[in-house]
Amino acid sequence: MTHLRQVATVAGWEFRRYFKWKDQIVSFGFFLLMALASTGFTMVAGSKGRTVTVALAGVAIELPDDGRIRFVPAAADDEARTRALRGGEVQGILSRRADGTFELLVTKDPRYRAELVTLVGETVRRERLAASGLTPADLERILVPASLEVRFTDPARGRRDTAEKVTAGAFIGILLLAIFTGMAYLFTGITGEKQLRVTESVISAISPQAWIDGK
Repeated sequence: MTHLRQVATVAGWEFRRYFKWKDQIVSFGFFLLMALASTGFTMVAGSKGRTVTVALAGVAIELPDDGRIRFVPAAADDEARTRALRGGEVQGILSRRADGTFELLVTKDPRYRAELVTLVGETVRRERLAASGLTPADLERILVPASLEVRFTDPARGRRDTAEKVTAGAFIGILLLAIFTGMAYLFTGITGEKQLRVTESVISAISPQAWIDGK
């Protein structure tokens, strides 16, 4: 038997030993299940969630139609506010200090903090806009980003760049997948040899180099 035939025999035997269609189908199903679970978790995490009631103490904030925060007037005295907060009637009490900063009183970490910060920021922005004498249209015109269009001397250059980036990304993805998969099979083969002790059984039948090349 030639050296090339020996290498092909060893390679085929190694491939059939570790490549099982059942394992591939199970792995693909597990990967698909994890992808669906990740998508579902992302959708749930990004959803609006339950409505949050925040009591306003001397603060006027415009509430958008699509938000999950609901504003209600706060009680007149501090004891009633604290009682409503601890009883779960409201999830937070928003007030404004004398220096213009805001304070949110809660019993636990507010998960709606980012949305509330956005609403408070909009309120402060409108106040500053009114104090500056500018109209919303003037501010919008000032904040319009500059437009920059890239034009190539060769009109087909832009299309080629897009195709090259897509091709390069696909090639890099396939290459990384091949590297990680190859390393996994390599380590699996090494540990398998330690367990099965098959090397000593066949090393006398073929040359050591053919055995290594095939593996």
